[in-house]
Amino acid sequence: MNRFIFLILCLVLGTVVQAQPKIGLSFAPSAVLNRVKFQSDNANVTNNGSAFGFKIGLEVDFDIADNYSFSTGLAFAPKKAKYAIDPLNAPIQEEEYKLQYLQIPLTMKLYTSELVPDVKGFFQLGILAEVKIFSEPSDDTYTLVETFKPFDTSLVLGFGAERDAGASTVLYAAIVYNRGLINTVSKLGTNNAGITEGLTSKLDMLSLQVGIRF
Repeated sequence: MNRFIFLILCLVLGTVVQAQPKIGLSFAPSAVLNRVKFQSDNANVTNNGSAFGFKIGLEVDFDIADNYSFSTGLAFAPKKAKYAIDPLNAPIQEEEYKLQYLQIPLTMKLYTSELVPDVKGFFQLGILAEVKIFSEPSDDTYTLVETFKPFDTSLVLGFGAERDAGASTVLYAAIVYNRGLINTVSKLGTNNAGITEGLTSKLDMLSLQVGIRF
């Protein structure tokens, strides 16, 4: 089984290497949601709302066939992790942490036939490797999280449409959902609620992505 998977990967990579790359720029207003899980008899921690930001990036597509392509690139994505901490017999505390990631998508795009002249739809599926380049609490008094993990991984699911705007220019728009797969918290701090372990925090991102590809 492992040999079969390795062979498929080699065939895909070999095809990608021979394909002519199409390079583009993308811009994506995004909403970030923190999926928090925590159980304790002494306190409760929940998500404290969504955060909004703007993701920008470089996209590189390799056409493997007429109806599908391999898509990768590099994007800069700011995020925020928000927490509502409810200690036993104490006021609710709200904390917010700023994070910045470099994202490397590894996805496949599957295209439909033309919906109208020069316009076709596509579906996108794959994974997103993310490297954390910055993190800090929004206020120095916040102590729930001491450090976040230096990496993250997300599942990518998207759909959109693209339009030929010239001999080698394509305009596109898509709705893309990234679902965090791992706990982003590395180490909890010495906080007033006495929470020392058991907190799971996964970051999701919903983006309206628009771009141009050459």
